[in-house]
Amino acid sequence: MKPNLSVVIPAYNEEMNIKKVIELTINSLKGLNFELVIVDDGSKDKTKDIVKKLMKKYKRLRLIVKDVNKGYADALRTGFNSCKGEYITFIDADLQNRPEDIPKLIDWVDKGYDIVIGWRKDRKDILIRLIVSRLWNSLCHLLFQIPFPDINGKPKVFKAGILKDIKIETKQWVIDLELVHKALKKGYKGMQVPVGHSSREDKQSKATFRKGLISLMSLLEYRVKSW
Repeated sequence: MKPNLSVVIPAYNEEMNIKKVIELTINSLKGLNFELVIVDDGSKDKTKDIVKKLMKKYKRLRLIVKDVNKGYADALRTGFNSCKGEYITFIDADLQNRPEDIPKLIDWVDKGYDIVIGWRKDRKDILIRLIVSRLWNSLCHLLFQIPFPDINGKPKVFKAGILKDIKIETKQWVIDLELVHKALKKGYKGMQVPVGHSSREDKQSKATFRKGLISLMSLLEYRVKSW
């Protein structure tokens, strides 16, 4: 039966978290007709092996394996292209997002919104990450006038047709802004609601200076193209 909801989780070297995030997501969505799509973005650890074992237990679970790590945005684009649901949402594999918030966001879509974004109003990150996030959001607001306080907040829920109508051009973390910005420009209706947030349990952040620099350059390039 075709699922109503597709949940995409990109994962890169998440062997410590992937089993827990899969089981937490499945348990949080009981009663919903959904599929769970894990995109292994060229992991060098046992991430994909763990997912393959879980697929024998959970029939809703699918795995897409990318041989080479191409980054967050590329992994999401790959996942979106395979989705079958009427709604599409995505979260990270590091257990910082809370899948139990997804049904609440879907309720708002059912009330007439096309996009509903989670707002990590009470973030559980270390000070430096909070400062970087504040600067990033301020830059996004300055360049694009996005009306939401937490542009990279998750979960995000989209009507599937919106994502099928957007050509993804950006890299790394800029994809969050690009999806919302292009959807709003096309006239879709969006809102942001508070959701829960947790600190990363294994303390192994995937954020690096290189990824941050790639994101900044991609953001500025996207701004130029948008003009």
